[in-house]
Amino acid sequence: MTFPDTTFSTGTTITSNWLNAVNDYCNNNPIISVKEFGAKGDGITDDTVAIQAAINGTPTGGTLSIPATSSFYKINATTLSGALLVNKSITIILDGTLKNIASVVAGANPPYTMYITGNNVTIKGIGTFQGTGTIITNTLTAVNRPGLLRIDGNNVTIDGINFIQQPEVSIFGSNPKYLTVKNCTFKGYAINGTNTQYYAIDVEFSSYGVQVINNRFLKYDS
Repeated sequence: MTFPDTTFSTGTTITSNWLNAVNDYCNNNPIISVKEFGAKGDGITDDTVAIQAAINGTPTGGTLSIPATSSFYKINATTLSGALLVNKSITIILDGTLKNIASVVAGANPPYTMYITGNNVTIKGIGTFQGTGTIITNTLTAVNRPGLLRIDGNNVTIDGINFIQQPEVSIFGSNPKYLTVKNCTFKGYAINGTNTQYYAIDVEFSSYGVQVINNRFLKYDS
């Protein structure tokens, strides 16, 4: 069985027949790679559509690999609604770098690289979420803060991942239940100023079962 055609461009419509063909392939292959969906990871090609197609094509309970490359996977998500959406129970092995190159602004629909709304999601590996280096600080309303990874789902585990150059927050949890962040490294900026606020991990007050275990919080220097 060969993998279905993955010639994607902005605005490509993913048909039910294509998804059925992908599901047939995935059911016979335990770990799916974003490369099979046309993602390049060359730092030039916009991989947003290809990686979203890979997430959509990974069956519930399945595993998706985002392998390391010599550069990064270019993501162009200008809003939360344009982020890579994970809305079902899957495991993502992230060994490459996801870099959102979109402009950073705070507001009602702020940019994120990935948005987890599904339950029982795991992201693990040695890979990286990377921002552009533009910093936003002191956004009063938490849900309006731009970031790298937003989590609304329950029973989510983030293990071993690097977060660098966050715009305002690396991980924002909007009332998640049983969120575990462990063995991760956060590299942000040292900002001099009174009451300057930006965040590595930020969860809203009604969250519970949140565990932050064996992480490192460092100054970004390269």
